[in-house]
Amino acid sequence: MIAVWMAYAVVVSAVFALAGVALERSFRFARRPGRLPVAVAIVGSVVVPLLRWLQPSAAGHGGILARLSAPLDLGAQALVSLSDVSGIGAFDTPLIVLWIAASLTILISILVVQTRMVRDARRCTKGVVDGAAVLRTRSFGPAVVGSLKSYILLPTWADGLEAQSRRLAVLHECEHVRARDPQLLFCACLLAALHPWNVALWWQLTRLRKAIELDCDQRIVNGGVDIRSYGNLLLHIASRRAPTPLTTLAISNTRTFVERRITAMADHKVRGKHLRAALAAVCGVVLFGLGCETPSPVEVEEPDANLQQQQQEILATNFAFVYVHIIDGRSVPVTVTGEQLRPETQLTQRHQQELQQRFTEGKLTPAEYEREHERLERIE
Repeated sequence: MIAVWMAYAVVVSAVFALAGVALERSFRFARRPGRLPVAVAIVGSVVVPLLRWLQPSAAGHGGILARLSAPLDLGAQALVSLSDVSGIGAFDTPLIVLWIAASLTILISILVVQTRMVRDARRCTKGVVDGAAVLRTRSFGPAVVGSLKSYILLPTWADGLEAQSRRLAVLHECEHVRARDPQLLFCACLLAALHPWNVALWWQLTRLRKAIELDCDQRIVNGGVDIRSYGNLLLHIASRRAPTPLTTLAISNTRTFVERRITAMADHKVRGKHLRAALAAVCGVVLFGLGCETPSPVEVEEPDANLQQQQQEILATNFAFVYVHIIDGRSVPVTVTGEQLRPETQLTQRHQQELQQRFTEGKLTPAEYEREHERLERIE
């Protein structure tokens, strides 16, 4: 059943991912930090499937959300049926082994990269630029490294920038440190590493990285920075873009995302933004509710063999049916108890019905009918 649960977790993560996108849009329209709903969606993608696995009875029932999640309930039952037919349960042990191996590999890689970057950063020359303590690197940066204690990395080529541009680059990284963005991203990476097969969760991780950068841009713009100058700085740094580790926040991004960041900063006057924010918020809340109400395949109970046997015994001892034999023009009532309805007696009952039908149609004489009827009674 572990494969079925994995599929269920991916579905729940996809629902939470859509909820996070909707609520992030709503927060953007309201000029609020968009990384918060994305981070909550990541946590929900991990916690809800785990709770459903540990406590299947914790799922809510009834209400509008339960009705909306009815198709998901059918999907959960279909997953259980598929696992029973295809024998997916036989792959539980190999899947768990692969899961543990993949998670350990990713976790070790993250820790090694983080340790190496912090170690290399401490070997860099310390300095103070525009009032901020920085570590000077040859080419990597501007960036922030370190999950426990954060360090600002500033490359030497930044000395060639104009004073205002260099100040904006340092300010950007200081905003990341002040908002504890490196710690948030590191925790999200750890959650994703524990679920290496959950593609929806990894997609949310990329959304979180982008949301963190958009929030940082918004805070800088709110501080009165000229958007044109800041945008030109982002484009200049993007042209010198270098590979960035997953857990590291760097001001450099792809040119496409940098253009989106500039558009988001300049897009202050959006028509009907309050209505759009409200609609996006409603969609996000409904999707969050659906994610919490999504039924787990664990909740689909298998038939209880003992219960079925008890029901048969109750039927055998407490119920009876009466039908009438017509013999030589006389009505003879015959009582059939639940005991006679057991599977081992159903064949004899069918023969009795066929015998009755043949006698009614005149194919048997009364003597032949009595003789066959006595033979069937002896068989019983």
